[in-house]
Amino acid sequence: MMVEAFCPGHITCFFRSCRRSGDLLRSGSVGAGLCVDKGAMAQVREGDEDRLTIVYRGREQEAPVTRRALQRMGLNGLMVTISHQLPLGQGMGMSASGTLAACLAAAELKGLSREDAFKAAHCAEIEAGGGLGDVSGLTGHGQSTRIRPGLPPIGEVSSQDWVMELSMVFVGGPLSTAEILQDQNIMQEIDECGQRALDRYLAEPSVDALFRISNSFSRRCGLESGDLKEAMRVVSPFARCGMAMLGNAIFMAGDLDRAEKELGLPTTRVRLDHRGPRVTHIG
Repeated sequence: MMVEAFCPGHITCFFRSCRRSGDLLRSGSVGAGLCVDKGAMAQVREGDEDRLTIVYRGREQEAPVTRRALQRMGLNGLMVTISHQLPLGQGMGMSASGTLAACLAAAELKGLSREDAFKAAHCAEIEAGGGLGDVSGLTGHGQSTRIRPGLPPIGEVSSQDWVMELSMVFVGGPLSTAEILQDQNIMQEIDECGQRALDRYLAEPSVDALFRISNSFSRRCGLESGDLKEAMRVVSPFARCGMAMLGNAIFMAGDLDRAEKELGLPTTRVRLDHRGPRVTHIG
């Protein structure tokens, strides 16, 4: 038997970290993001007894976050194959997306609950330090706002049913989210700016506000590279844009054909996802 699951990508627009020592389910982040219809697929089937095999890009990988999550579910003896539709390390939430897809498929295969899958993926992401809020954000849909930190129902997430096409533009190589999250000086600035950004957005939850506040956040935190700043300058006459957290990438909405032509860089089109993480095939 094989089970396949899909998990959307999650673009973080701004955030504040919230770590609770010894309480992973109450840890994470608050902030705003976008759930998009490209993400990660995972296929899970029975494998060699007492061996957890995880394959990505055609090769067996250590995949520490996914491995940790599946072990948290008490699972072994599985063959897991993960494929990503968006690049890793570019603020698309692909680590969380792949891990959650694997956990959902494994839960279906082994008769565990959807709640078990979300808890395991969330806790593994927090423990590994590669992400703080993507799994919580993925409990929402469309535009997803993490109002209270932690995995719901401990955390609180609200959603906006916007219909929007976006273009993702990649202006440099991947960033190490874990390295940034472990830098106390950077995180102090991010957390201060992130809380102000969330307060402003909750007072005015609109498309215009999301892009405007996202731009202010990335600029004030000093996260924008020179290439990223230039890309945003070029597209701003034709499209709203913002920096994906945390990556060398921007997301934009507007006259995408004109903006993409002016930039001349690799792009990927996505739409907001309203269906959420899901099992897509059992056979």
